[in-house]
Amino acid sequence: TLTLVGFGSGTEVWNAAGTEEYPAENVSTINSTGKAYQVPKNANVLIKTVAADSIADGTYGDLVVKTTDGVQIITVPMAAVDRTIKKTDLTVASKTYTITFESGITPEKFYTVSNEEVDAEDLGNGVYRVKASDELRCIDVKTTTTEYAFAVSTETESMKEGPITDGVANAGTARQIDLHSSLASDITVYGATKVTVVDVDPDCFGYAGDPGDVFYVRPGAKLNVSIDVEDDGVSAAIIQEGSTVVNVALDRAHNGYEIGTTEITLRGAFKVTLNGVKAKVGTVDIADGVYYVAKGQKLVTIGAVTGKGTGVLVGDKISNSTSETNDITLSDKDVTLSAAAKVSMSGTWSTLNVLNSRGDVDSTENTPTGDRYVKVGTKMSANIATGTADITTGKGSVTDFDKSGNWIYFTLGVEDVTLTQTAP
Repeated sequence: TLTLVGFGSGTEVWNAAGTEEYPAENVSTINSTGKAYQVPKNANVLIKTVAADSIADGTYGDLVVKTTDGVQIITVPMAAVDRTIKKTDLTVASKTYTITFESGITPEKFYTVSNEEVDAEDLGNGVYRVKASDELRCIDVKTTTTEYAFAVSTETESMKEGPITDGVANAGTARQIDLHSSLASDITVYGATKVTVVDVDPDCFGYAGDPGDVFYVRPGAKLNVSIDVEDDGVSAAIIQEGSTVVNVALDRAHNGYEIGTTEITLRGAFKVTLNGVKAKVGTVDIADGVYYVAKGQKLVTIGAVTGKGTGVLVGDKISNSTSETNDITLSDKDVTLSAAAKVSMSGTWSTLNVLNSRGDVDSTENTPTGDRYVKVGTKMSANIATGTADITTGKGSVTDFDKSGNWIYFTLGVEDVTLTQTAP
């Protein structure tokens, strides 16, 4: 028998599925009157209250009160014995909250807002219960499978993976999770991995915050990466796993990267393409390939890889008057460096042409003299007004060499060349 005392006249009692209503009969005791319901043993039943009862949603011992679409339901677990519930017992003083700890997390102590220890009731299976009147604020925990932990409202489905910016605990020794105010709902404490975001907007990963912020994410959560250099100031991000700083990577962070239990740093970066070129980033040597380099790092000791050229060109240049080997700071754009070879002119020349990647002919200079560095593999042509033209230095490194009248044609190789005019 379930007896209700002090509830409104419109109160109803139903089975857990909400498909069968149990009839009521009036009962009286020496101190009160109420209604009695014959309900199944060892089963949950539902009390549908009336608006006038207006009980605050929450947990009261083993009773759970929840309002949905204006209808308030109290879930009551019935045992094998009769039970009496008084509405006057469902007050703030009797309201309780549960704290569920994920496997691998052990609570050590519970504290009130005034830093007094709370005696939480252990319900088993990692679930503890405290009274609302305890004003719980802090929990000391130990973690074993993750380095960190965070606490969120049990009903906050969208936050169960993180990211969370507060409430952390280091592994090993007990550390404190601070809820920043007295507990006001059921919460779950999850194991977490620390994620630090550097030199890139956390919004690029779906995290709300600022560059430099630290987040705590459940292992198994996957990154959602969206980076645009015009909007975000970087073109990519690299992933550092662990505490050893990583400023160069062979790949960038991709959608679907799964966070494990090792802390990571997501670092804003730029793409560096080296075509026959070598350089250093700090103490790391890079050469002849595609790399992702952290924002703010410098490319130093720049030069052509031995056997790939004798000079360097920056960007999409085909030629330049000098080899470009000055240090480059990765600050606002991707960088491409290509190996080049020096083309020297001896005598009087009318035209020096190069054929760019689109197949267009560019005249590097009219009446060219002196030296210039030209990208290795570039098709070239040169013209003299009188006499004969030839390559007198480095001819063995060029390909497709040909002469036609006062013109010579060739594809530049990896060695410096000298174009020479011989007087008629």
